[in-house]
Amino acid sequence: MREEGSCHRFGMVALEDLDEGETVFKIPRNVLLEPNTSSLCETVSEFAKNLPEIHTRYFFLHAQMPFVGNSWNSACARRRNSQKFFLSFLHRNKWLPLLVTLLFEYTNPESKWRPYLDLVPRETVLNQPIFWSELEREYLTLVGLKDGVESDETNIEEGYREFVLPFVDKHTEFFE
Repeated sequence: MREEGSCHRFGMVALEDLDEGETVFKIPRNVLLEPNTSSLCETVSEFAKNLPEIHTRYFFLHAQMPFVGNSWNSACARRRNSQKFFLSFLHRNKWLPLLVTLLFEYTNPESKWRPYLDLVPRETVLNQPIFWSELEREYLTLVGLKDGVESDETNIEEGYREFVLPFVDKHTEFFE
């Protein structure tokens, strides 16, 4: 791993051409930090079962538009706007269980994930649109992404306030 030439500080950079579809490496799921690999997995699983469905909107350029069959037509709203398509549907929020998992593991000095978490950049160096200023986000209007970023931010803030904070308050044995 190296920072130079990679995406967001750490990553892999191919030193040779890769064939289309070539598998470069495989990562076993049990070494990924996610709710079911956390020592808090049973508690987070119960938390996840009680979350409501949320609305997500996906943006595609005309050339990227996936096949939308009858099953999608009944579950999704599709809107054509010039050469842009938006698919939107309801689903269980998978980010909030991950957020609870990260909060627990990040604040747990004995976490088996500590070496990895110590590599994660602080939020002050993150350069994703959700952390941009309002002025910087205006540029996203040109490519039709500003509303999506703002919708994501609203969902995150509401989810944190309405579900994560009450969960943390209820489970003081895991969170100080």
